[in-house]
Amino acid sequence: MILQNKDPPPRVARWALLLEGYDYQIEHRPGSRMKHADALSLYPTCLKTQFPKESKLYPKYPGPYEVIMKKRNDRYAVREIGNTEGPINTTSSADIMKPWVSSEDGNVSSGADG
Repeated sequence: MILQNKDPPPRVARWALLLEGYDYQIEHRPGSRMKHADALSLYPTCLKTQFPKESKLYPKYPGPYEVIMKKRNDRYAVREIGNTEGPINTTSSADIMKPWVSSEDGNVSSGADG
């Protein structure tokens, strides 16, 4: 029923294959009754990849960030450099900070990356 279109978009085709295993009826509802479904119908995106702290993939040091301001007790206000996962502005303590260097081509990496 959903795949009456000869060439459906890949996402619709995947949903149709997933729904084949269920017994359901399609019912038309006017848009005024479907406001609650707007959030559910959006294409899901993963903005942040999270790994458990026990995982080897868990980053040992956050960053790269640039220090904006020194605070009390070895804490710093920092701002994200580039497009990495995590907050743009945050605070960090000195014990989890690592020096980052900029290369000539503008890439930012830790000193140990080579």
